[in-house]
Amino acid sequence: MNIVLYPDPVLRQKTKPLKEINKEVYKKVEEMMELMYHAQGVGLAAPQVGWAVRLFIIDVDGTNRGEKVFINPIIVEEFGELHKEEGCLSFPGITSKIIRAQRIKGQAYNLKGQKLEIEAEGLAARAWQHELDHLNGWGSLVTAGLETVLIPRDHLGVFEEPIHPMVIDRTVELLRSVQ
Repeated sequence: MNIVLYPDPVLRQKTKPLKEINKEVYKKVEEMMELMYHAQGVGLAAPQVGWAVRLFIIDVDGTNRGEKVFINPIIVEEFGELHKEEGCLSFPGITSKIIRAQRIKGQAYNLKGQKLEIEAEGLAARAWQHELDHLNGWGSLVTAGLETVLIPRDHLGVFEEPIHPMVIDRTVELLRSVQ
């Protein structure tokens, strides 16, 4: 198992719900954890390893304590706004300023099939939103940052402010039209 890099098409596919937790899932999750820690990441979504299911792992403090695996996650509420630089393991060396919610409430299942109610703030909230972007086929919002780097400077006016998640698809479409 390896981390998939942009522009691999799997990063643009919307994932399907994970319907069964079996030995194969446990094995893949274990491999994902090893990859994430080795790459010094704080999160990794299944599509980033070529697996098109709704699952991601997060460990923002590197302690390997608490819930780290989130299956079929959703965000049910967002609070506040935060503008920060973000990177992505599928876009090594690239960062982009992204607008995210400061705090989120989410739901997911763990590897035991138990429903989780999540409240996350700061980096944990950003990681949840970033990894969920991967599950929704956005290849993470860093896609816009990468494509920005590839576009001549006179076409970058739209990127002078942080990118909001709701405009990412239109922005990427516009960028492709000027190439």
